[in-house]
Amino acid sequence: MKNALLATTALVALGFAGVASAAEPLKASIGGYMAIGVGITDNSNGDDVVLLRDGEFHLKFKGSSDNGLTFDGRMELEVFGTGDQVDENWARVSGSFGAIKIGGDDTAMNSLSAGVFYGPAAVIGYYDEISPSTLADLGKQYGTDYLAIHYNTPNISGFQAAFTYAPDGSSDGSDDGQFAVNDGADGSNVYSVGANYTGEVGGVSLSLSAGYADADGDDQEAYSFGAEVGMAGIKVAAHFEDNREATNPGQDLALGVEYTTGPWTATLGYAMLLDAPTDGEIYRISGWATYALAPGVKGVAGVTYVDSDANDEQYLAMTYLNLGF
Repeated sequence: MKNALLATTALVALGFAGVASAAEPLKASIGGYMAIGVGITDNSNGDDVVLLRDGEFHLKFKGSSDNGLTFDGRMELEVFGTGDQVDENWARVSGSFGAIKIGGDDTAMNSLSAGVFYGPAAVIGYYDEISPSTLADLGKQYGTDYLAIHYNTPNISGFQAAFTYAPDGSSDGSDDGQFAVNDGADGSNVYSVGANYTGEVGGVSLSLSAGYADADGDDQEAYSFGAEVGMAGIKVAAHFEDNREATNPGQDLALGVEYTTGPWTATLGYAMLLDAPTDGEIYRISGWATYALAPGVKGVAGVTYVDSDANDEQYLAMTYLNLGF
């Protein structure tokens, strides 16, 4: 027993012999946001008042070593009761090689995607915002928040690529377990790749993206393309996604324009979902204005109108405060 213990200790010592001492101890911090607001929407009983209370606490840590490695992590805790109480949660090692992350986070296709504008906290918008459930569903992008291994290449002159592999497509989300093990069912072995470019050409800002995701099983794949162009406070954006995932398949097209001047930002967007077997065709148009009231505090007012085969015409008008910390 003693010899075995000594041998184990020696192996552990050898394993850590080449690891540099920490140049910066891991330090924890708290961030997040809180959104509160009021609005009106329609449902089967007519017009109805909507109260908003949304937010997340972000628990973070970060540190570095003498050999240039950075270690960090993040856990997002919802401030309201939900089946997915813990949202994104991961730890990461970064260096000149890029970054390797294990945990629950967006897939490569989504993490590098471009071409969609969102209101603060994504409360109001024209694509995959968190509108009340009476509004038709649109833009639930395939391949988000899996317990997976994620790799991002270094950013080289504005170009970056990312790769994701998840052995179990049902892990994370409401199933925040310790392990992800391939169960052999459809939707397991999720693979995703993404790439983007962000830079400036002749005074014009430019963002381009492309992504792909696939999983075991029939019709379990998606691909997307996105672009944003900006100049003199004006940005235009376009996003296309062909989603063959079983829950909400179809082709999404989203178009948006945004103008910022001083503390004001005004956004207008249009999106449509075609060939969805459950909801049929969905068309959505949204517009909102944002005003920076104080550092970290934004006031928002906006309107969303939806026309769908499944739910006919619906609308949402809302004003809210988003407080980031």
